[in-house]
Amino acid sequence: MDKAKIKSWFDHAFACGGGPDELLEADRAILARVSEQVVKRRMATPAILFLESMRPLNFVGSQVMHFLKPFLTLVFTETDITHLAQALEKRASVPFLVDIIEQQAADRQAATRPPVDRPAASCPSTPVASGFSTPAASGPSTPAASGPSAPAVPAPRPQP
Repeated sequence: MDKAKIKSWFDHAFACGGGPDELLEADRAILARVSEQVVKRRMATPAILFLESMRPLNFVGSQVMHFLKPFLTLVFTETDITHLAQALEKRASVPFLVDIIEQQAADRQAATRPPVDRPAASCPSTPVASGFSTPAASGPSTPAASGPSAPAVPAPRPQP
């Protein structure tokens, strides 16, 4: 064999590419539907953690979906499972799915967050929800200073 031919073969011997890795519009649509369901169930953070940790195994995960297709058809349609498995075979699918989950979760959080109309610095003498005053307002907490609703705390016993 020619030395240049061997060198050329070794240059591409372990290449991971070798196919169209770009997501099609159908792939983006099915991944968007998956992300909507994840965000709707408020599982964005666990899903992102799972996807990021399993990023190198996305092809294996897609093959597992093909293997579990008979069981998954009880919940999803067969075409949806096939399209999702084919989309997950591509390396670009996991970063796209993580990005869209993060975007939709941020949009949902911004839409559901109530507006805040209180001042930035709170007054230290404002009563806390439990009915006790903050330590800055009443000094050290003792049963006599806390009022009748405070639980009685026994004094520490002296050590012999």
